[in-house]
Amino acid sequence: MNTTPVRNDVLQKPRIILGEHCLAEVDASVEPLLRDVLYYQELEFGHQSGYLISQWSRRSVLHQSGANRLVFPVGCLQRVFNTLREAGHACKIQDRRNLTESLRVDRSDAIEAEQSCTGITACMEKHTEGLFRIARGRPRARAVGAICRLLPEAKVFVAGATRRVIQETAAEVGHYVGGEVEAVPGGNWASTCRVVCGTFTSFDRAQASDWDVLIFEDAFEALGKRVHQNRGAFGRDGV
Repeated sequence: MNTTPVRNDVLQKPRIILGEHCLAEVDASVEPLLRDVLYYQELEFGHQSGYLISQWSRRSVLHQSGANRLVFPVGCLQRVFNTLREAGHACKIQDRRNLTESLRVDRSDAIEAEQSCTGITACMEKHTEGLFRIARGRPRARAVGAICRLLPEAKVFVAGATRRVIQETAAEVGHYVGGEVEAVPGGNWASTCRVVCGTFTSFDRAQASDWDVLIFEDAFEALGKRVHQNRGAFGRDGV
C-alpha cells in the first residue's frame, strides 16, 4: 500500500462530498493515500495463433483529479472513508444529493433483510452503489427481494444475463414482495410492475427516468456484456 504522507497542516478533517450522478469528491491532497484502493483489475482477452486465446489484466483507475478535488464513484465511499480513517483522518461526509422519497428505507424489514445479507440495510441507507458476494439461486434472489422490501416505494429494475436467470429471479423475488414482479426477456417490452427483471437486451431499452434502483443479478456478467453506456444514463439520472 502506498504510504506517502499527507501534510497534517493542510488537511486534518477531509470532507467527502456526495454529489449527483453517483459521484463523490474529496480534497486532492489525499490522493497518495487512495491510489491503491481506487482501482480494479480488468481482464482482457485476445486471439493467438490457431485456437489459442491469451489473457491479461490491466489496472483501471476509479478516480480523476482536477481543480484540487479528487472525484470517485459514490460506491467507493466506504473504502475511501475507511482508508482515510486508518491514516488518522477524521472524515466528515456532506451529502448534497437530491434524494427522492421513493428511496426512503423502511426499517421494519431490516431484521429479515440482514438475514439475507449482513450490512444490506446500512448500504441502502447510504444510497450508494454496492457489490454483494452472495451465492446464485435462492440466496441471491432473497437478497434482491430484501432490497425491494427495504425500499417499498422504489421502482426496481433487475438485469440478468439470460431468460432463464431473469425468469427464475422474478419467480423467487415475487415471494418476498407480494407478486409485484414481472420478467421481460426481450427488447420490446412494457410493464407496470414495481419490480421488473429483464435481460441485458431489455436493459438496453429501459429508460432511466422510469426507475429508482438498478440491480445487476451478476456484476461480472454485466461488465462482460459491456452495458456501460446505459448504466451511465442511469447514473446521470440518479438511479
